[in-house]
Amino acid sequence: MRRILPLLVLVLGAALAPAAAPAVAQDIAGIYDAQGHNPGGGGAYKAVVQIVPFGSAHAILWKLGAGKGNEGLAIRQGNVLGAGYTAGKIPFGLVVYRVAGGVLDGEWISSGDPKAELGRETLEGPATLGGNYKITLGQNRDGTTNYTGEVIIKPDGDTYLLAWMVPKLAYVGRGVMIGDVLVVAYGRSQDPKKLPGVVAYKIDNADTLSGVWATPGAKLTGTETLKRRP
Repeated sequence: MRRILPLLVLVLGAALAPAAAPAVAQDIAGIYDAQGHNPGGGGAYKAVVQIVPFGSAHAILWKLGAGKGNEGLAIRQGNVLGAGYTAGKIPFGLVVYRVAGGVLDGEWISSGDPKAELGRETLEGPATLGGNYKITLGQNRDGTTNYTGEVIIKPDGDTYLLAWMVPKLAYVGRGVMIGDVLVVAYGRSQDPKKLPGVVAYKIDNADTLSGVWATPGAKLTGTETLKRRP
């Protein structure tokens, strides 16, 4: 099964150094002004968000003012950008699934080696997105070794809790849905309050992303819209 190594230290300047990046990554790279609302009808907030190509994924940084910020990794799947984030140096992973009935076809990344190729994971189980799912494809990021096991998915308010049994409990994650895509940020802690945060954005056009997010331990989701700076 995947390994979570020490957390990526995001050096956005290095990520922006001249390098050949896929066109699909370049079209969402940039600096955005964010406006959002906290979960449960909470207060509004503003932030500045920077997205840069980073290996096979993206690096993403939220600046919330007064020196506060979150850093994370993101995977694009079609018109959805899924991200996991932390406010500290806590190792985490991210998996983005396309859901088609009882089949979840996903790609994943871990913060310790963000520039490696993405891993692959396919789950098969109940069509209602809840219950026990068999890992029918578990491909590590080296592209040659595989893992097996099952994933337990449980709806939890606006979110989903996931537990990977490979074969024993190894990872716990929280996910949010946008369209037919389930974005899950996960870690080793069995305490949901110590999990990374998760965000799922729909790419509306070249300049706008709109999404939902959840903090560790939270059943309710907030909303956030990104507008590209000129």
